[in-house]
Amino acid sequence: MLKKLDGYNYYNTFITCGNYEEYYIFAKYIIDNTDAKKIVLNLSGFEGLFDVRTGLKQETPAILTDESEIGEFISFLFKNPSTSINEIIKSTATDRQFDDGSRNLARYYEKYNEDPDKYVKEKVIYDLNKDMDLLIEKIPTRNFSSIPNDLKYLRQIVNLCNEHDIELLVINSPTPLTSRQDYECEVYWNFLAQVAQITDFWDFTSLNDINLNPYNFYDDAHAFYEVNDFVIDTIIGTKSYEGFGRYITKDNVYEYLQERKQEFSELLDEYKNTGTVRLGGYKDSSNLVKKGE
Repeated sequence: MLKKLDGYNYYNTFITCGNYEEYYIFAKYIIDNTDAKKIVLNLSGFEGLFDVRTGLKQETPAILTDESEIGEFISFLFKNPSTSINEIIKSTATDRQFDDGSRNLARYYEKYNEDPDKYVKEKVIYDLNKDMDLLIEKIPTRNFSSIPNDLKYLRQIVNLCNEHDIELLVINSPTPLTSRQDYECEVYWNFLAQVAQITDFWDFTSLNDINLNPYNFYDDAHAFYEVNDFVIDTIIGTKSYEGFGRYITKDNVYEYLQERKQEFSELLDEYKNTGTVRLGGYKDSSNLVKKGE
């Protein structure tokens, strides 16, 4: 699908729970070892966050930093084992992976198509009220102490691309309502403002109808292929959906963030007043993932 952007073939450097330091390491490797003309950097909002609930954080693997892999292994032995146990309990038959670690979405689609309503309730919005309560009560589940480092490595990626005359496309990918409690706050908005001072980027994380339709996501944080394909179509201008995708620069970022804050405030007011929030349905035009289409 990325080839539609410009006709280029792309290396897929898939990173599970990556952070900005890893992005820089991979970007540098690509530039040093290939004749790449363009790098697409996909952001998710979770990079480098520290989880105060479990005491875990996303760290750069020792194999990439030339630090002791034995020391890394020993360190992991003292992590909170309940986190791994909880993840195993949550796992279902749809949670299968390819040999390279990437997820096999065929199983997700299979379960989804059997009964979309049941799938969404069990896999996407199963904790919606709890998620919204966390937003309402402003109980922080993460902190953002890594932001200075994140911005440092983002600048290095931009500088690296400029030095080698390589085009950089940055995309902040679609995000469902069910993961907003992790980072939708003033600190993150300020972070986006700082990102815009370093590089332009496409933002698909606003509270648009596609993000507010749980049928577009295969779990409480990740979009189906159709949504990501629509991201590419939006960027090249072949398709569009009102409110989905905005090109952010240092000139329009503060206007954009003000609109985002207003949308967020209205959503919270809706939940406070009604005990629920507006979510798209399976048959709505905002659902891009319909059986047989």
